[in-house]
Amino acid sequence: MRPDLFRAMILSVPFLDPMTTMLDPKIPLTKVEYLEWGNPADSEQMYDYMTSYAPYDTIPESEPQDNNSTALSPTTAATTTFPAPPLTARRPALLITCGERDQRVDYTQSAKFVARLRSRLNTWYGPEGKEACVLMVDENRGHFGNGTQDDRVKTWAREVVFLLSKVQMETGGFGPGPVGSGARSMTMGTHGSNRMFKEGS
Repeated sequence: MRPDLFRAMILSVPFLDPMTTMLDPKIPLTKVEYLEWGNPADSEQMYDYMTSYAPYDTIPESEPQDNNSTALSPTTAATTTFPAPPLTARRPALLITCGERDQRVDYTQSAKFVARLRSRLNTWYGPEGKEACVLMVDENRGHFGNGTQDDRVKTWAREVVFLLSKVQMETGGFGPGPVGSGARSMTMGTHGSNRMFKEGS
């Protein structure tokens, strides 16, 4: 995984703590989604596999003591299907949105994720961190949003402002600069409800 490839990311109602959800069959949709995510109660192998990709569980436990250290915590250093990036890797600015009325992905997942990010990656996301880690909780939103067209436009405007405020447009626009100038170009990609800005030389 390469978080250093992205300058800013927006995660909308993200599924960040699959372990808690899939270990509790009383939560709506858990049983019907075993085929997609796996059932960690089936075996130790399945549990370890799911832990290796679960965003909440793959946040490193500590930061390096110096800039040259890339050592991982014992938990993170374990052999996984999805190796964690070095602790010194640059992290993107984050805007995470969720809704209190979401019956598919509970908003507490986002709250837990942000709290752990700010605690464990304090250099990046703490009070004096290098990057923003913003959590927005909409008390009236469900999984698929809420409100009028005007509300949706305001949401998109807020997201665009967030992305643009985090990307250095050294060329004065969105196009790439002259070859060898060191200027960055930007590409915007989508994956589900998540949006991200990527910088490349």
